[in-house]
Amino acid sequence: MSLMKLHIRLVFLVIAACFSFTTSVKEAVAQSEYSFDIFTQEDGLPNNQIQSIFQDSKGWMWIGTSQGLSRFDGYSFVNFLPNPDDSASIEGNPSSGWSCLGPN
Repeated sequence: MSLMKLHIRLVFLVIAACFSFTTSVKEAVAQSEYSFDIFTQEDGLPNNQIQSIFQDSKGWMWIGTSQGLSRFDGYSFVNFLPNPDDSASIEGNPSSGWSCLGPN
């Protein structure tokens, strides 16, 4: 076998291996059971600095940030912010990460 034919076969095998690997990675990603979404202040969080996360028995996701507490239903956020002028607002220290999150 000539050196040129050997070189061509080797190049072909490398290309085939690369194609096969790329295809299998794409299939694995497409079949993944996990998906991730990124949410920021632009999406409704009171702050991007998340300090605690908790999911309650109803499925609500509670997110404690350095500025307040958010409830997430999978679509939108409802924010609960401390307000010293409103006796009905939440109380607590946002810098502590809203340690009230979680089971008692």
